[in-house]
Amino acid sequence: MIRILTGDPFLTSRASKKIIRGLFGVRSGSENLEVLDGAELKTQRILESIRERPLFSGTRLIVVHQANKLKKGDMELLEPHLPDLAKEGEILFVAESVDRRLRFWQKAAAVAQWQELKPPFPRDLPRWIAEEGKALGVRIAPEAASWLASRLGSEPGLLVSAIEKALLFVGTGGEVKVSDLEGVVDSFAWKDLFELTRAIGTRQCEKAFRLLRQMLLSGEASVGILALVARHFRLLWRVKETGEGVPPYFLKDYQAQAQGFSEKSLSEILERLFQTDWRLKSEKISDTILLEGLVWELIGKGTGRTVRANG
Repeated sequence: MIRILTGDPFLTSRASKKIIRGLFGVRSGSENLEVLDGAELKTQRILESIRERPLFSGTRLIVVHQANKLKKGDMELLEPHLPDLAKEGEILFVAESVDRRLRFWQKAAAVAQWQELKPPFPRDLPRWIAEEGKALGVRIAPEAASWLASRLGSEPGLLVSAIEKALLFVGTGGEVKVSDLEGVVDSFAWKDLFELTRAIGTRQCEKAFRLLRQMLLSGEASVGILALVARHFRLLWRVKETGEGVPPYFLKDYQAQAQGFSEKSLSEILERLFQTDWRLKSEKISDTILLEGLVWELIGKGTGRTVRANG
């Protein structure tokens, strides 16, 4: 079976993990699971991987992240094999978006299960928040859902992080009220979060680590920190490619930061962010170790500019 997930990075990441858990349970490190990067992938590797005999029987799954980065020549070579691949094993393509005008994706759509996972529209946010709360085991009061929507907007990763923090206060089966969310969301060090992404983007190493440690010590959720960092680099990628994509007031700052990263390094950063999100939720390694390692790697992903030791 071929599956394609496109849309919001948080939602596609969550959906891909659900597929993986459905096939392998909690064994995220299964020998029958291989994760590949579309930016560096060769057609032959997909064909070899999908046709390798699964160890200890079972299903073999190939996950291709950044599928929108598959090269034209590789897509042309892979296209004739799509019907066979749909029958021989499990392959999952994941991307924020792909060019549906390309023949490859048109052919893939004919034999694949395709899910487009878009963030909720502003008018649908309160209902979406209530449904997410129900899935986590709490009831979100209507006025609380509206308050959270107005405060955080259409950013699924941050919204879910806020609901998860509220759950710690009210407990499973409880009701989340505005007062509960005020304590949770106002505890988010928003200024520090934006300063952290700025420090990473401008390679102020000491400042970035200091801000990260302050937020972790103050109890900020690791997944919430990661969600905002990921959003920042997605916007940098958009500005790098199009010269726009953020409000005019912030555009000059994003353009300046984007100049410090090559397209290749931004592609690698987005893949690294996905991997860190997966590890935060599936491994027992300290969140602090994972996030500090991530920040160090992100700061070093530039185009050769000197890393600043202080900020």
